[in-house]
Amino acid sequence: MNEKEELSQLMRHLSHDLRNTLGSNAKLLQLMRTTYASSLDERGNRWLSLIEDEANSGLNKLKRFSDLVKLFNQKPILKSSNLQQLIINAVNELASELQISASQIEVDVPEDLTVKVDEGLIKQALKYIITNSFQHSLENSEDVKVQIQCEESEKHISIIIQDNGNRFRSGSINIITEAFRSGASNPENTGLGLNFTKQIAKLHNGYMELTEEDGPRLMVSLTLSK
Repeated sequence: MNEKEELSQLMRHLSHDLRNTLGSNAKLLQLMRTTYASSLDERGNRWLSLIEDEANSGLNKLKRFSDLVKLFNQKPILKSSNLQQLIINAVNELASELQISASQIEVDVPEDLTVKVDEGLIKQALKYIITNSFQHSLENSEDVKVQIQCEESEKHISIIIQDNGNRFRSGSINIITEAFRSGASNPENTGLGLNFTKQIAKLHNGYMELTEEDGPRLMVSLTLSK
């Protein structure tokens, strides 16, 4: 077993142990809130709810970490795919998962555009990017609008995703872009998701870019080799 395989195995074991611990804690907290909610005052219920939310947040972060572990030694299974249909499928699945309206996500992609990709990986990358727009909304997620377009060159196809900036606090976009460039996580909980997407782009001999657009808006470009 080489060094890379040993590290991958260690990461898998760590992920497994953390998942068991966090999962048990989340279930216990849910049971406590269900059982003792009536005997706690408003403040007690609020704290219990906050703790449960933190436990679930930890599970979500661990899920993203597990995805990165799987990518560590993975080779994409490439096949020619209709990009518009692939994006629409991802949007419809995500709308159901997040309980949002698919009409909030505009897909402006040519019908005949094809690219050789691992459909499962690209779909997951799209979901991570779009999910950030809704999960970090400042107020009502119904106010979030996302637009997806594509640009084609001789050797590459870029999937461009931008939203209306509804989720950003003042100055937080700088934290997000800097964390992505440095590879660090950050208070906005975007580190793992964006770095997961960056690794998927690399597996397709491509790259990912973040750009600030028109004030507090973030444009994410996922560029893939044809």
